[in-house]
This record gives sequence, structure tokens and C-alpha cells, in this order.
Amino acid sequence: MEKITKWRIPLLIGLGIVQGLIIIGLVFSNQKSAQTENTDEWFLEMQSESESIFQEPEEQEPVFWVVDVKGAVTNPGIYEVAKNMRVQNAIDLAGGLLQNAETRHINFAQHVTDQMLLYIPVVGEEIVDIPYTQPNSPVEEGTSKININTATDLELQALPGIGEKKALQIINYRTENGSFSTIEELMEVSGIGQKTFDTLKESITVTK
Repeated sequence: MEKITKWRIPLLIGLGIVQGLIIIGLVFSNQKSAQTENTDEWFLEMQSESESIFQEPEEQEPVFWVVDVKGAVTNPGIYEVAKNMRVQNAIDLAGGLLQNAETRHINFAQHVTDQMLLYIPVVGEEIVDIPYTQPNSPVEEGTSKININTATDLELQALPGIGEKKALQIINYRTENGSFSTIEELMEVSGIGQKTFDTLKESITVTK
């Protein structure tokens, strides 16, 4: 009995040492894994910060456009307008129309553009220039074609087969549906069929 007890004591001590080594190994392994994860996270965070520092800032579009309002308005001048404003809004900023303003050829629903010149004539005034123009002329450089996406009613009336009524219908369609994608889309406008289109297709373009 005494021999058995002497033999078991070293065995238990050995097993205890082995268990202790296993536990120490597991703890060390977990600590090393945690350190590795922390190192990886730190590296990724530093890399992200470096990229954000050296990344070129995006060029922001201007929030406002500038419009020059002249003629028969209460306060002619240069005004800042929001990008979604229309001719009527620009006129309101200028104090509204005078009583003798001539408005027959003004499309109040037209969207304004940056650097737009908006001229309101008076009744009986001989209109030599276009009442309101945009920086991009509706007549393309190097050609005689009219851009039906930017042309005024007077410019549209210069096209063969287009009178005042059809010109206003084109502008109304453009206001409600946006710019024309193709010249063939012009036939979607009420009163413009294949025959009318054939007479003016060589004179128009849809550059946006």
C-alpha cells in the first residue's frame, strides 16, 4: 500500500505540471491572437486615414446661378438664383414687371441658366435682339442648325413650318418632359407630324 502511494504522488505532480503548461500555452496563444488582431485593426485604420488625407477633394458645383435681368422690371440688376428656378422667379426677384411690359414672347416657365440675360421689352418696343438669351446659343457654331432644347419661341418660328402656336407647343413640351433626346422626338409634340418634321429635320439639333 505504501509503495502504491509513493508511485501515485509523482504521477499526480507530473499531471499537474502538464495541465499547467497547457493552460499557460492557451493563455499565451489567446494573448498573441488578440495582439495580432489589434495590430491589423490599427494598420487598417492608419491606412484609411492616410488615404483620406491624400485624396483629392471633389469639385463642388455652384449652388446658385447668376442672372442679369434688364428692361421693364421694377429693379433691373444682377441676381443670384437657385438652379431650379424659372424665368418667373427671376422676374419676381427683380420686383416684378412694370405695367407697360411686353410679355407675349416671354416663356415664364423656362428654367434659368447661369449667366443668363433676361430682357423684358415694353409694349410697342421694336425687338431687335432676342428678349432673353442663354450663354449657349441655340444656333450651333459652324452650322445654321437651331438647338430645339434651348431655342426661344422666336427662334423656333424661324424654322420652316413652325408658327407661333407650334413654337409655344414645342416649348411647353420641353418644359413638361425635359430636353429632347433626338430630333425625331419632336414628332411627339402635338401638331408636328412626319411631313412637318421632314421639312425642318436638316435645320435642327438636340445638343444639350
